[in-house]
Amino acid sequence: MWWDGEAGNSGDWIVGSYSNIDENKLGYGFMQNNQDTSCPSDSELWKEYYNSKWATNVNAHASCNGTYNIEPLN
Repeated sequence: MWWDGEAGNSGDWIVGSYSNIDENKLGYGFMQNNQDTSCPSDSELWKEYYNSKWATNVNAHASCNGTYNIEPLN
């Protein structure tokens, strides 16, 4: 999960493959929030890319365990 670097309403938290970061494709991923929030857990709306289109997922939610600390689920 990363911030795409854009400002204002153009900014997004993105969930995607780490290789997108390596290739400087910061706007690429399979989920995005379309909201300018300081932490992804503050987002109220997530969209996911599924079946070749973006759609709102009302069940999606991000939560943080500390300041920008992402831990794997086990």
